[in-house]
Order: sequence, then C-alpha cells, then structure tokens
Amino acid sequence: MTAVLYFFYFITLSSSSVGHATISPSSKLESDTIYWSPSYKLTWGDFQAKELDKSIYENYDSSKYRILAHSKIDFTLSFKLEEKKPIILSNVFFIKSKSWTSTHSYEDLKHEQGHFDMAEIYARTFNSEILKYKDLEIQELIKLAYEKYNISRTSYNDETIKFDMATKTSLGLELYLNEIKKRLEASEIK
Repeated sequence: MTAVLYFFYFITLSSSSVGHATISPSSKLESDTIYWSPSYKLTWGDFQAKELDKSIYENYDSSKYRILAHSKIDFTLSFKLEEKKPIILSNVFFIKSKSWTSTHSYEDLKHEQGHFDMAEIYARTFNSEILKYKDLEIQELIKLAYEKYNISRTSYNDETIKFDMATKTSLGLELYLNEIKKRLEASEIK
C-alpha cells in the first residue's frame, strides 16, 4: 500500500526577511499571500502552483509516498519601535503560487489547514517569548530572536512529522485538529 505523505514547508528565513516592512495590498506579494487569521480557512483555490517543485524533495521516494498537497507557509520577523525600544514579532503566511495540490479531498484540505494553524501556534509562542526581552539592546535582541526562531523551527518541524504520522486516518486527523484548536485558543493574546 502506498502511504500518503503531506509535505509542508515552514519557516524559511533569509537575511532579507529581517527588515520586513509592511507591503501594500497592491503589491504582488500581498496578492499572493494569505496571512493567518482565525476567520480564514484555506480552500483548494488557494493552492495555485501549476506543478510540484520536486527540487525541494531531495529524498522523496515516489514508490513509498504520493504527494497530494504541498503548502508553502512562512514565518517572518518584523521590527518596530515601541517607546523607543525594538519589538520583534512574527507572522505566519501562506504563499498561493508556491502551494500545490493534486487532490480536492475535504480531509486533505483539513490536514493542510492543520499545518497552517500549527504554524500560528509556533509564531505565537515565539512572539510571547521574545516580548519578554524587549528591554535588551537591539543587537542582543536580534541575536536572541534568531536563537528563539531556530528553537521554534526545530520544534515545529518535529511536530509536523508527528502530525503527518498521527493523521493518516480520519479519526487521527480529528483528534489532532482538536488538540491544535485547544492550543490556538490557549495561546490567544488576551
């Protein structure tokens, strides 16, 4: 039996992301981007890549897995000043032109939404952690942000593997999605 493998792409931070500025809604990036929101759920129409970019799957064994969907979700760092102190925040977003699917199954879409929601949990955790250090000097804060970012990325990547393994059945998917929902609610900014 061929297992179904869901691929999920998270947290690709480059040096150009560090100075991320708000992009106007008319820009190409904005029209290609869905920022995570509790009120927005992904649709298959959001998966707009014409074909799967196989170059990102170096160790992909097509005899063991078939790819049904690939979500391109990123995590950015944004800088702002608040009372003359630097603040670093993260945002989770989905890139439509880099996300691909060969299925239109409701279960598979819920699975991809689960990845998106899980990414938001890790961004919120990062935000609450880094805000504790807002009184640091900018150089120290940036260094700490990268350290916390790497911890978040590693933890998230570990959980995506667990999520993919645990959600091979409808029951497993529903149980894990309920857990993600509880974690999202617990991590809401009050």
